[in-house]
Amino acid sequence: FINSHKGKYPIEFDMIGYEPEPWQIYHSILLSRLMAWELNLSWWVDLTLGRLVEKVGIERASMVFPNYSSSSPTINFKAAEKGKSFFSGQSIYSGISSVAGFMQIVQSYRKYFNMDASGVGSNSWVIDSSRSLSGKPIIANDPHLTLPAPSKWFEMHLTAPGWNVAGASFPGSPFIIIGHNAKIAWALTNAMIDESDFYIEKLDSTKLDSVRQNKTPLQYLYDKKSIPIESHEEIIRIGKDDSITINVRRTHHGPIISDVHPSTEKVKNSKLISMRWAGSDVSKESYALYLINKSNNAQDFVRGVREFAVPGQNISYADVDGNIGYWTAAKIPLRGKYDSMLPLPGWSSDYEWKGYVPFEQLPKSWNPKEGFIATANNKIENNSPYYISNLYMPPSRIERIRELLNSEKKFSADDFKRFQNDCVSSYAKFVTHVLLKSFELYPPNNESIKSALEYLKNWDFKHSSTDIASTIFNVFFVKLLHNTFEDEMGIDLFSDYVFFSAVPINVMDKLLQSDNSVWFDDINTERMETKDDVIQKSLSDAVKQLQKELGSAMKNWQWGNLHTITFEHPIGTQKYLDKIFNIGPFKIGGSSNTINNGEYNFSNPYKEIVGPSTRIVVDMAKPLEYYSVITTGQSGQPLHKHYDDQTTLWLNGVYRKVIMDENEIKNSGWRKLTLTPME
Repeated sequence: FINSHKGKYPIEFDMIGYEPEPWQIYHSILLSRLMAWELNLSWWVDLTLGRLVEKVGIERASMVFPNYSSSSPTINFKAAEKGKSFFSGQSIYSGISSVAGFMQIVQSYRKYFNMDASGVGSNSWVIDSSRSLSGKPIIANDPHLTLPAPSKWFEMHLTAPGWNVAGASFPGSPFIIIGHNAKIAWALTNAMIDESDFYIEKLDSTKLDSVRQNKTPLQYLYDKKSIPIESHEEIIRIGKDDSITINVRRTHHGPIISDVHPSTEKVKNSKLISMRWAGSDVSKESYALYLINKSNNAQDFVRGVREFAVPGQNISYADVDGNIGYWTAAKIPLRGKYDSMLPLPGWSSDYEWKGYVPFEQLPKSWNPKEGFIATANNKIENNSPYYISNLYMPPSRIERIRELLNSEKKFSADDFKRFQNDCVSSYAKFVTHVLLKSFELYPPNNESIKSALEYLKNWDFKHSSTDIASTIFNVFFVKLLHNTFEDEMGIDLFSDYVFFSAVPINVMDKLLQSDNSVWFDDINTERMETKDDVIQKSLSDAVKQLQKELGSAMKNWQWGNLHTITFEHPIGTQKYLDKIFNIGPFKIGGSSNTINNGEYNFSNPYKEIVGPSTRIVVDMAKPLEYYSVITTGQSGQPLHKHYDDQTTLWLNGVYRKVIMDENEIKNSGWRKLTLTPME
């Protein structure tokens, strides 16, 4: 197509003067690394917490480190009874602000490509034959990603000798990422693996004179040995004729990321910080998908899962024989007994990875007694013999999924469609309870606050687009985050701290369960504020903001008036072009704590930027059909009829039935497009 359509490319190529490169096999392989980078935010947390320690000290910072309640649901209930010690922290973080430039670059990249949010959520669940009305397993999946136009997903039915598989794929990938064939079905959610660490490197000061005289390269210390820093140049091409050359330096841990931004030179006592990432190691995700796509049974499936490493995934399974299963498909680093949520001393082997958890020891489950398996980026297991992560998403979604799966004895595919569109939040129920209790002790005099409290008292915790209590709650919660953290952190660090939404939500859960915390105190005032002070101030601030933005009549405070979604095209960020390229805005329900995810950025509320990027339900009683919907449409051409023809379906929780039976397809009267390879 590239060769035969020179000068006739889609309009955005002409608008930015871009000449596409010929597509190569390695471009398809690189897709997995791009997704691995997008879905890996453990590195973001490490750098943010390191900067937090530098600013407020290890004691205060550790109070707001991410956590996941041990009483919340896990995926795997077969856990070993061993604990884990943590590295208590050393005063080595002075100058770590040198990484702020690196984080700014990544933020700019993510914002430009409509990824200005954590975007690492997803739901999946599968029931066995005993829980299914059809008598066969049913599996459901809705991966939560950022929501650009065109859709991230391309629906595909792939047939060839030995192949008959369908589902959702990424443009450029020759395989189905999520889907099923005539024998098995599988679903993916992010496993939230902590697969990155940063190392503060110590230069060998005894060699600096030799370096200045250009006799030897710069060297760093590791276990009292002096090792040269490797370096090479890379060319980044800009447009047709321009380019810049950068010098990439690396230690044995990985690239030195504190070099990336020129602002590094302005940071006093800046440090050399290198990055260790599982995604830098060789793995075979394309081969894994090839094997999974062709699987006929559980044994074939496991052979494929073995090859999958990044981004670490929870892979759920169902087959026509009635089996269900789950496997953690990831490279989980084997660490020592130290806290990996902070940058580590790079000069000591005590903080090195000792390899990866062997595949056979990864968490898994087959045909559990419960009759179902559910994953929602929640904790994989308690008391694991090795550290997996402490960066799990809040338990609200998994709690609601399990509540629904325990509400009846048997379910249908239609039930699962309804579940995927559920907007009830158990987290909102907990926080609202704390809020109401605070005002019971200190009743308000303000009539508007009294009215807001009445809405919250009568709330069913369903975040529908027409609901008023949802609006009050979400604006209150954003104010609560600002009033709790921003005075100590400052606006820039606060924005980084709340970027990965799981961190502030889980931390606030912990703080609200405590009697009090020094973090509730406003350091800019003379008095010592309490939890109740901050809660009451936050509701008061929320009511004032809503009166200013939506008017004094609370009947107009519907959630959809604030919480909207626009599927934005990169070209649509330009003035006047948004009407052509973007799809929306639309009023929408949900929040980051509902099954029907509606995440917004806490620093720039309340536009939804993360949600179900596709919804898929497969009943293995009818393995040659499934139900699906994507956010926009199959076409990337803004004026094409299939550019946005699924958006209305997606917004209203409607699905399309997709068929895989060859005879039924031939008799359906659908249009047929034949693509003939060039000889």
